[in-house]
Amino acid sequence: MKKNPASPPPGPCRAAVLLLLLLLGLAADAKAEQSGDFSYSSNGSAVTITGYSGSGAGVTIPSKIGDLPVTSIGARSFQDRPGLTGVTIPGSVTSIGDEAFSGCTGLTGVTIPGSVTSIGDEAFSGCTGLTSVTIPGSVTSIKPSTFAFCTGLTSITIPGSVTSIGYTAFFGCTGLTSVTIPGSVTSIGDYSFHGCTGLTSITIPGSVTLLGGGAFYRCTGLTSVTIPGSVTSIGSSTFYGCTGLTSLTIPDSVTSIGDYSFYGCTGLTSITIPDGVTSIGDHSFRDCTGLTSIIIPGSLISLGNYAFSSCENLQNAVFKGNAPSVGRDIFSGAAPNFTVMTFPGSSGFSFPDWQGYPSIILSPIQQWRITHFQTPGDTGAAADSGDPDGDGSVNFDEFTAGTLPTDAADVLRITAAVRSGPAFTVTLPGRTGRSYMLLRGSDPSAGSWESIVTQGPAAAEGPVTLTDPGAPAGRAFYRVAVSWP
Repeated sequence: MKKNPASPPPGPCRAAVLLLLLLLGLAADAKAEQSGDFSYSSNGSAVTITGYSGSGAGVTIPSKIGDLPVTSIGARSFQDRPGLTGVTIPGSVTSIGDEAFSGCTGLTGVTIPGSVTSIGDEAFSGCTGLTSVTIPGSVTSIKPSTFAFCTGLTSITIPGSVTSIGYTAFFGCTGLTSVTIPGSVTSIGDYSFHGCTGLTSITIPGSVTLLGGGAFYRCTGLTSVTIPGSVTSIGSSTFYGCTGLTSLTIPDSVTSIGDYSFYGCTGLTSITIPDGVTSIGDHSFRDCTGLTSIIIPGSLISLGNYAFSSCENLQNAVFKGNAPSVGRDIFSGAAPNFTVMTFPGSSGFSFPDWQGYPSIILSPIQQWRITHFQTPGDTGAAADSGDPDGDGSVNFDEFTAGTLPTDAADVLRITAAVRSGPAFTVTLPGRTGRSYMLLRGSDPSAGSWESIVTQGPAAAEGPVTLTDPGAPAGRAFYRVAVSWP
């Protein structure tokens, strides 16, 4: 019979393997020892605590057992001990193992000494009574689920030695109201603050380059967040269900917005998507019912399925560039008067309908409102009758004159008026594309004005001089009218 080459050889060789395994097992068992209430193992030069059998509420871990230093608290060594309320960790300890204190629901506070350089996965997960914790400056990373479901934890200061916050590190910490993330952190892992409903604001430092998917998933209390220019992408579901978030500015460094990234952010009333973003993922702003207007940058190449679906108050979407490739039902469920708006010269759109939605080309004043107020609508600060800079010139007049509606120093004013013999000359700053007309009247209240001279449209910015060569010898009134084609 042909032998199977994958089968182990019979006889003494197999027996030798079995014997070796048994001997190894005996050797491993020999390392498990007991000192008082503590189980431990030793490698001959240091001790690892592996278990605890005591019933005391407060535990002091010894710095030595025998003549050997205690350097490690092993995996699951104090796991699921609800009666444990306090623990003192000696300065000899350098590592805390995976799940070492997980499920210790009575633990209220812990001070981790500066000797500790490593805190394991889920080390304090489910410690619902933990209200404060001090992470020493010797720790370089917060590992996955280290403080997950620590619902009593209200604040945390992460030291400047930490460079990464791991996957689900603070998952479900519903009592957490503030977090200080230092400038040393370069990555925030997936779902790291998932469900931290008490968190109201967070500043992400400029050192962070990776913002993980679901990082702030369902942080319903979050009202403001600062994303630095070092971040290049918003991951999948990063701010999913953050219903308290009202406004957000995405930095110019971002090139992609992931699937479901702002899904269900019902409080979001405005968001700035920068030029440079090339893709907006599936369902990314779905169910953002507070949005009334959105401006799509000219850099966009693809717009995913249902990207702005169910945004029931969305009245318009302004595309600043050519039409991107689009998925299904991108604006389904928008406001009844929803309209797609495009700039003149954009390609890829059709009128009066594009992708099943009404479409128009923006008028000059709508383009102007978008430039200065990020909305095409005649409402709020952008209203024609508004004067947001308080300079006495309403928005419609500022549009006509070509002045800035948000700068009180920039207003249409005559800078010089000079009479020389029979001529009367006025000078004012001119703006590109505007025409200027000098008018003369004898009685302003009569409403009768005579056109004297017109200049324009101006080819460039610069002083405009208007002269009445036959000014009356007596009293006369002058005004300058500005027009925009």
